[in-house]
Amino acid sequence: MSRAATTKSNKFHLVFEVLILFIALLLAVFGFIRNVPALVAIPKQVDFAAYYLSARVLNDGGDLYNDELMKSASAKEGNVQYTAYIYLPIFAQLLRPLALVSYFDASRIWLGVNIFLVILSVIILGNHFHFSRIERLLFTITFLLMPQTQETLFFGQVSILINILLIGAMLLSVLQNRSRKSDILAGVLLGFALVIKIYPVVLLLVYLINRRFTILLTAGITMASLVLIPALISGWQDTWQWFFVILADQSHISSFPTNQSIHGVAERLFYQNDFNIPVLSANNHIPVHLIPIISNPVWGLAFKNIGILFILLMSIFFLIKNSKQSYDTSFYNSYAIAAVLMIVLPPNAWDSYLVHLSIPLIVIYVYRQPYIICRYAFALVCLSLVSYRYWRFVLLYVQSPLLMMFGFLAMVITWLALIYIAQYAKSNTLRPGYPL
Repeated sequence: MSRAATTKSNKFHLVFEVLILFIALLLAVFGFIRNVPALVAIPKQVDFAAYYLSARVLNDGGDLYNDELMKSASAKEGNVQYTAYIYLPIFAQLLRPLALVSYFDASRIWLGVNIFLVILSVIILGNHFHFSRIERLLFTITFLLMPQTQETLFFGQVSILINILLIGAMLLSVLQNRSRKSDILAGVLLGFALVIKIYPVVLLLVYLINRRFTILLTAGITMASLVLIPALISGWQDTWQWFFVILADQSHISSFPTNQSIHGVAERLFYQNDFNIPVLSANNHIPVHLIPIISNPVWGLAFKNIGILFILLMSIFFLIKNSKQSYDTSFYNSYAIAAVLMIVLPPNAWDSYLVHLSIPLIVIYVYRQPYIICRYAFALVCLSLVSYRYWRFVLLYVQSPLLMMFGFLAMVITWLALIYIAQYAKSNTLRPGYPL
């Protein structure tokens, strides 16, 4: 191809890429403006309320997972709305100091901490990958505009906290002058993240394949310590209930549209579902009778199982391939692939889990310049994540399971781009994109 033709082709790709990102930006800004009043008024954070009330129950000498004690604690704080507490006892134990203040003050502290952690994650990643100031500013704005980030802030969930723990573990694992101390710290961060939520366990596969046994051992010791210490101090009842009651309940697959895992998508594509979904406000519910694309449970089971097997085996193949390349550069790709697996494969992957796509998105971004596919993938993932916000409004006009899978689509595009990088990136050398 002549130089003139190549230049023309590059200009076309650039224009199309910018157009996709511009559409994504318009949708993101429109959605953010609509949500500003809720942020300014301090959202209800019903998930944080569960953490707070559980810690409050412990401060009052009660037992966790007790509905009556949770109702009593809620009544003392003005009948705050809350969801069920589904975490290990250690998390409530760690939040006990925060439960010493009123829920009104605690919820504001939690919201402020989460916003700070979003900004801190961009600063850490920006420093590590030598982003320009403009790039860091744009990524901060991008992450804050992501509907998934805002959902996490509105409900007061732990996804942002887990995300920065995983980012810290990843970066400590690739330090140029890494030592046993940095490996131990990476293992501690990873173990703490696993105690909060179990789904990052997939990341251990990356460390196993790369024979980072110090990190694996430290993560295991951290997890065991955080599980056993509260049990030894306060008794085994709560820990036993979490393992044999709470954890079992969480394995049940939900077909609700906010479940973006391959299991949830299959439940909607191949099974008939009826929902009562809030659309314009929390109190404005509409009935949804969802007709499957193919009403065949056998096909649904095949789609799910074959999809899981294909994604898992392909991922393991490329994780092994990456392990034979330059460690410092291939590890980013392996970690990013595992980050996608940990949210696409579990029984339930709620929309707030999509915050973790920030890790593979950064990896795709630093590969974007030499690879057109990565540039398109980055733009399309951003557009898919932003479009996810609007599936509720579309229900007023069209009710289709295809419109409830933008989060899943973003994960698939991300995974394909990472597989492309693992296959075609020359010597798997990390090539940062040009500063903006």
